[in-house]
Amino acid sequence: MKITLFYLTMLFTSLSAIAQETHQLKHKLEYEMDSSGETPFKILHYIPEKSSHTDFSLISTPPSGGFTIIKGSQAINVGMADLEYNFVISDTYWGSAANKIYEQEVTLEPSINSTQETILGYTGRYFTVVIDNKESLELCIAEDHPVDNLSFVFSNQQGSNVRGLILAAAGPASAETGFTVEKIVLKQITPVDHTIRIDLEKQLASYQAKRDSLDAVYEREQAVYDSLYAAEYSAIEDAADAAYAAADAWDGTSKNDVYPYVSEYKALSEGNALAIESGECYMDKESPLWKGIPAYCQQLDTILPDFKNAELRAHARNYAGQLCDMYLYELSEYDVLFKATLDEIRKEVLYFNNIKDELSKGDKKLLDEFLNGLD
Repeated sequence: MKITLFYLTMLFTSLSAIAQETHQLKHKLEYEMDSSGETPFKILHYIPEKSSHTDFSLISTPPSGGFTIIKGSQAINVGMADLEYNFVISDTYWGSAANKIYEQEVTLEPSINSTQETILGYTGRYFTVVIDNKESLELCIAEDHPVDNLSFVFSNQQGSNVRGLILAAAGPASAETGFTVEKIVLKQITPVDHTIRIDLEKQLASYQAKRDSLDAVYEREQAVYDSLYAAEYSAIEDAADAAYAAADAWDGTSKNDVYPYVSEYKALSEGNALAIESGECYMDKESPLWKGIPAYCQQLDTILPDFKNAELRAHARNYAGQLCDMYLYELSEYDVLFKATLDEIRKEVLYFNNIKDELSKGDKKLLDEFLNGLD
């Protein structure tokens, strides 16, 4: 079984390679960007022989390992499917694997800023590339060089027929300042013998069909989302309109919104947390709310007398703190529970009245001074 599976795998792998179109690449042109950085940006351009009569070439940008096929006016992102140089179009939905380098016409005109430059011993003239009636970059071209990669980058020139080896690229140029971006310069020409395989037209058709299918799914989901959103927004808008109408009609005398009073303060045990010290209403030292409440509120623990009755100290602190919360209610009413705060104050007043006769003369005097001094 394993032997059969092995031969079947070899057979289908071979058939897959046979089905692909082959492209022979004979020259590797290595470009680097003039830069002060330790690792310069590189572009590798692989092209076939000039006599092959094809507009197919391959660009690589190490160390990322990405590949782009240049064919006519298209730039197509591809990846290596295996170590046999079988390539496939990059499977991506966001963005596009195939893009137009130019939509309309391309012309190359002699540059007005630079004339000639010698690179790697080859002398070239500068040309301005005009794409869709806009100046895009400057190219230094060695027109008499036997290696011609310009024909693969701009295979369809209008009104010009410049051919040759690209020695450098930069631009666009300026009459005052020269080139406005760093220049990419040819560093090395290496003969190679690479055969890559890809059925480009078939894969482009398959890729476009997949994108069209995904676009259709996205449009359907978007339509469903839009309809649900519209219905939900309409319901919210209707509810808001009804609420505004009810508010306009209310005369303030409805008894349905008035809750019956329930006496609870006598049954309260431990004091509720103070709004000035907890929850969303907690205030740092820089809060402007401190200006609207008594000054002692910011130093609550330091103003408490040294009562001999330890329980009295806790009640005195809660009483003074709840008064602070009551003043705070006027400034930040949504952070303070009004009835609960009022109940706490009434509870402590009742406590003071009930325990007063049991207190020592010293504690009684301290309590009177404490209550009279809260301000």
